[in-house]
Amino acid sequence: MSHVKGYVRTTKQGKLAFVHSFENKHQPQVVGPNKGKKIAQAKELVADIARELNDHLATKNPDKEKTAHLKIEIAQAKGALDSLLGLGTGRGRTPVKHVIKPKAPNPGMLKIRDTVTELLRTEGGRKEFIEKIKSGAFAKSLPEVLNLYGVEQGEHHPLPDAFDHTMELFKHLPAGASDNVLWGTLLHDIGKAETQYLHPTRGVVFDNHEFRGFQMVKKVLNRLGFDKADATEIAFLVKHHGDLRVRLLKTTSTHEADKFINHPHFDALMKVHQADVKASGRDPKEVITRHADLKETLPIRTDLLKVAKDLHVDDHEMELFEDGTIALHLQKKSLIDKDNVHPKVRAAIDAALKTHKLTDKYEVEIDDDNDSWVSVYFDLADLTPGR
Repeated sequence: MSHVKGYVRTTKQGKLAFVHSFENKHQPQVVGPNKGKKIAQAKELVADIARELNDHLATKNPDKEKTAHLKIEIAQAKGALDSLLGLGTGRGRTPVKHVIKPKAPNPGMLKIRDTVTELLRTEGGRKEFIEKIKSGAFAKSLPEVLNLYGVEQGEHHPLPDAFDHTMELFKHLPAGASDNVLWGTLLHDIGKAETQYLHPTRGVVFDNHEFRGFQMVKKVLNRLGFDKADATEIAFLVKHHGDLRVRLLKTTSTHEADKFINHPHFDALMKVHQADVKASGRDPKEVITRHADLKETLPIRTDLLKVAKDLHVDDHEMELFEDGTIALHLQKKSLIDKDNVHPKVRAAIDAALKTHKLTDKYEVEIDDDNDSWVSVYFDLADLTPGR
């Protein structure tokens, strides 16, 4: 038998021809009259080469080159069989996606999930849940929640125990909060048990516990049999429950903030965030006000962004300041005409602001540090008198 490129092996049912894929970049091609017969031939060939390889390896001093060739041959034969069975791509074939079906959830876990959901809906149920957690009743189904019990949060926190803090949040949720909000609240801080450390100046800290919790929560939700849509929402609440101040307050730019508040799960996130802040002894007013300002000014800011499009600017940025000032920054050299703002800029702004009755209530300035930038400013109070 030859072991060179282009060899032909013979089976009881006919011939199979192969070309070395690693040299010619081709998948093995099976020669035969029909697919059913080809599959039978390919299966027999795989078994034939496997037997030959095993027999060769069983000899006293198996030849290394022959062993390598046999391994190549069996890999090619398996590749041909996979192609015929629709498990591989093969030359000229459309790739077949492998769909891994998720493991069916344990019926016992589904029952526990439903039991916990029911307990979380009422104050009396939550008291019962606390007793069960502390007695170890959910040690196998919710070890991540049990592990919060006894995790010290430091003197700065009104509730030094992380589990007590978690359960305190439920007192600050609005009536009728969705089940996903309840679960997002229960699991929002599970990352704290794995990120706690004592900082030399800041005391007990849990840096990046939100992201660690997000990594952990996928396993929890899968264990309890949550469907994809619910699991996605709950995981979003865990991952972003500490993000709102950074995303809404730490920058005046509105682009990323707008994308964030328009997320389909943002309203649920606001519920968890406000409850978390209140349970931590703080006031969520700043975030609430910023959110309201962004929503209130969205129509006018949307129209203002049309100015950037109409003027074909090279770059632009929108800002909303804490004092209620809205600014649109536009960059393009042609917007400046002899140290003055070109009339086309005011014309485009007036057209955008016409429906808002603000055509005479804005200022346009040229940037002192960069004369290719023009900025438009107006006060939110002009949009909402009495603000």
